[in-house]
Amino acid sequence: MKENFFIILLFILPVILFANFQEMNWGAAAMAMGNAYSAMVEDPTTIFWNPARMGKINKMSIIVSHQNMFGIKDFYNEMAAIVVPMPYTRIGIGWTQMNLTDVYKEQLSYLSTSSIVWIGKTPIRFGFNLKHFYAKANYDDAETPQKFDIDLGIDSDIGKNTTLSFVTRNVFHPNFSFISKQENLPREFVLGFAYHWKRTVNFSGDYVVSEKNELNLGMEYWFFQVFAPRIGLRDEDFTIGLGLQNGDWQLDAAVLPHKDLGSNYRLSLVWKFDVGFDK
Repeated sequence: MKENFFIILLFILPVILFANFQEMNWGAAAMAMGNAYSAMVEDPTTIFWNPARMGKINKMSIIVSHQNMFGIKDFYNEMAAIVVPMPYTRIGIGWTQMNLTDVYKEQLSYLSTSSIVWIGKTPIRFGFNLKHFYAKANYDDAETPQKFDIDLGIDSDIGKNTTLSFVTRNVFHPNFSFISKQENLPREFVLGFAYHWKRTVNFSGDYVVSEKNELNLGMEYWFFQVFAPRIGLRDEDFTIGLGLQNGDWQLDAAVLPHKDLGSNYRLSLVWKFDVGFDK
């Protein structure tokens, strides 16, 4: 087992180490739509994608998600989040980690809030994340870096069918030191849009400005508001998935193919509870 872990460290960790916490599990629906989700999300993963979108959540909502990375045993990517609607605000707590058992771990924790103002009949939603980064490697002389940072988001409906959003992630782009290497977490600016056609077909796009700019696109088609196939383009990679919903629960699945390491498979489950906190 130790020999297998050494091989994984040699070939996989250079990909994820100092990957700037970018491959975290932020939900299967987003993954299926190519990560084009900042103006589209209406479940608790809005904490990760765009805290302003918590203003769209009117029931207490919980999501959990699990992913086995590249089919490698003991290499997992997990997530849980909850959003609670209050009379004038929304409060969210999120947690996600990448874990190679007994070898390496990256973890993020979020505390989020959002609210809304109206300009005439136009809603302006805005949100804020306080987040904590943590990383640990189980070998000699490795540091255990921990940092805080913030995200900011704003979101508005332009007409009945179109939404525009803008998100700034990693505002302070903190420096991480790990063994003898140091890197800054890059700041990201995300311009997102979503278009909804007859509550059946949804199109979305995110243009991400960072160290490497990328355009992500996604589409889903809901049949009877019960079943939805999804497809996405994440920069240069195609993604596929599906959603299944019934009342106050939703199950999502997604696949991200990788030509060298194999495919990533991700599942998410959402529950919604009408507890009356927003009355």
